[in-house]
Amino acid sequence: MARIFSDGFELGIIGEGWINNDTSRVYVSNVIKISGNYSLRLENTSSASISCYLPSLNEIYYSGRYYFVENVMHNIINFKYNSTQLGMICINNTTERKIGYYPGTSSTASALSTSSFPIGNYYHVEAYIKIDDSNGRIVVKVNGVTEIDYTGDTKPGADTAINLIKFGYDFTGSKKGDSGYYIDDIIFDNSTWIGNVKIYPVRIGSIGYYDGTAYFEAVGNSDILSCINEVPPNYNDYIISDTTGAKVSFKLLQSNLDNLSNTSSIKSLNLKTVCNNTGNSTKKLKLFIRKNNNDYKSSELNVPLEYPNIISYNFEKDPSNSQNWEMSDIYDIDVGIEVV
Repeated sequence: MARIFSDGFELGIIGEGWINNDTSRVYVSNVIKISGNYSLRLENTSSASISCYLPSLNEIYYSGRYYFVENVMHNIINFKYNSTQLGMICINNTTERKIGYYPGTSSTASALSTSSFPIGNYYHVEAYIKIDDSNGRIVVKVNGVTEIDYTGDTKPGADTAINLIKFGYDFTGSKKGDSGYYIDDIIFDNSTWIGNVKIYPVRIGSIGYYDGTAYFEAVGNSDILSCINEVPPNYNDYIISDTTGAKVSFKLLQSNLDNLSNTSSIKSLNLKTVCNNTGNSTKKLKLFIRKNNNDYKSSELNVPLEYPNIISYNFEKDPSNSQNWEMSDIYDIDVGIEVV
């Protein structure tokens, strides 16, 4: 397994990696909770779309959860190489409401689902997309059932890789895909089907091994924990430090962990924090997990200049033993940040 992108919008904001075409029409909402506390709403308008860049790959696996609101031809996933349209998976029309695979800019589906997908329901959509002249493949599963399995030419032009994904409204060539839905638990992988995975939030609950008081100044609230333990974040409350090596760590919120006690397995642990660089030079952080008196750190992560944004790091395995995560592992850890 190699996760290359994931977002469950559980910080209550749109963060790293996203290009939002209309911030007033595409936003994080708690009206429809697909899993966790938030999902992404794309209103039914031609300006409502959002994109993310991926590493250039000729095959990807995708998983996302949807709630269709308006009766339109929803763009489930549109895959591109830069501005070049490679294909779209979307609802074919407002009467049948089947899922179709449309190669390139064609308005004719190369494959249609057996089932129909009316509005007002929750759907878990998985896809495998391989770009190739003759051995390409498009597989679409909905709620675990294979609806499309197309093999053939999936390479409409010269481009052999996918590096851009678009959700919401798009009109490329003669094929239109609409917005008008909620989406959540967006995950891309480069090696395997993702399966029935959900992204759940676990917040911090208390100060951990590193209390941070010698290195971080609390602004907007009286203490470090109150400043940063906010969802959605209040940008007037934060902690600040310019000291290399400064650390602060936290215990996870017990009630959030208890809510996950019946989880069958943990695929990965993704640490996220909102931060910004108030200076003119490059600043970096490391996110880390502390377990059994050892710190297991991420690579160095660039802190965005001025504008608050999200940085994250994905721990696919328990770094203390390189094994799959167990629920008991998460009860025992601190999570933290280090200035580097």
